[in-house]
Amino acid sequence: GAAAAVAGGGALSLPMLILLAVVLTHTLGFTAGYLVPKKVFGLPERTARTVSIETGMQNSALAVVLAKSIGADPLSYLPGALSATAHSCIGSGLAAFWRLMDSRKKTNDNE
Repeated sequence: GAAAAVAGGGALSLPMLILLAVVLTHTLGFTAGYLVPKKVFGLPERTARTVSIETGMQNSALAVVLAKSIGADPLSYLPGALSATAHSCIGSGLAAFWRLMDSRKKTNDNE
């Protein structure tokens, strides 16, 4: 797979593979961060959501700063930059989704 991508065999380009890996990493972090506290430890919903956000949103901007500080090839900044963008977008979307679900539940409870 990866060899074909690098060789240009019609598979995903290297930046697309990096983006896919970044999105999958953060998605797994958010998912595990929610399910483990909720299902394994039986913690309340609010706690599971908090752990999910904290797990999924890691400080990936540090990768960009470190790569730049050692004078690395600018292409090496890409994973950190994509990661910072991805975790911000996914985390914000997840928080908005949960808020929407809570407001719908509250509306249904009041009826």
